[in-house]
Amino acid sequence: MKTLLFSLLAIFLILSLANCNDAKEENYPIEPQLTFQNISFVKGTADSNDAAADTVIITFGITDGDSDIGLDFQSPEYGYFPFNEGYYIKKTTGEMIPWEGTPLDRTDASQMIKYGDRYNAPFDSLPAFSSRYYINSSSNILSEDTVRDHYLYYRINRDWRNVMINNEVHKTDGTTTTLEDLFEIRDWYILDTLLPPITNLQQGNNTSGPLTIQKQSSKKEIVTLRISSYAWRQLGGQKLKFFIWVKDHALHQSNTIETPLLTIE
Repeated sequence: MKTLLFSLLAIFLILSLANCNDAKEENYPIEPQLTFQNISFVKGTADSNDAAADTVIITFGITDGDSDIGLDFQSPEYGYFPFNEGYYIKKTTGEMIPWEGTPLDRTDASQMIKYGDRYNAPFDSLPAFSSRYYINSSSNILSEDTVRDHYLYYRINRDWRNVMINNEVHKTDGTTTTLEDLFEIRDWYILDTLLPPITNLQQGNNTSGPLTIQKQSSKKEIVTLRISSYAWRQLGGQKLKFFIWVKDHALHQSNTIETPLLTIE
């Protein structure tokens, strides 16, 4: 009789602990939450092959209470609003017109702000063409004409990716800049990347592009980002800092994590 009671008590305790763990997991907020874990630099063995190039490695944890973290680039919705690549800007109203992969015809294009328009009021307050927040995009229209007169002004939609990464370069002279400005890459957020849906992942380790994702549950994962580039060696002696946040499928934005300064040797 005592043995039976002990067995029943043990089963009760196990079920209670399991329920507590489930309840704890269910209590994650529906907005993604990030926790910084580690950053390191691994010197590579080659100057031009990314597989053997210098690598910055950043590891962070993600929780998401409703398990809708991640985007599938093979999904029919990817590339369409709100996950479109970018926007044109309507000249008369300032309306942002999503670019969803289909070139505009000449009639529609004539209604959009052109690159050259920013030299004249009321568009002269727009950021310069060299701003990394904007790119020129002809979309195969008027490609035979000059950029100034016929290329359209275009704004990147950062929601086209769901892992957003800003950076600071702390130079040896005490000033700060960004990788985009330092290397004069002004038409993109060069480090942003795409995290796949957590529901599509196997339990344990998964690989997607520069990411290794350790799925711990349907609401929790550990992400390791590897940024490999021969360009890192041009930063010898300088320090890097990264700012990372994510958005889930509903575009809930996480907190932003800030890495410690990393010296590039």
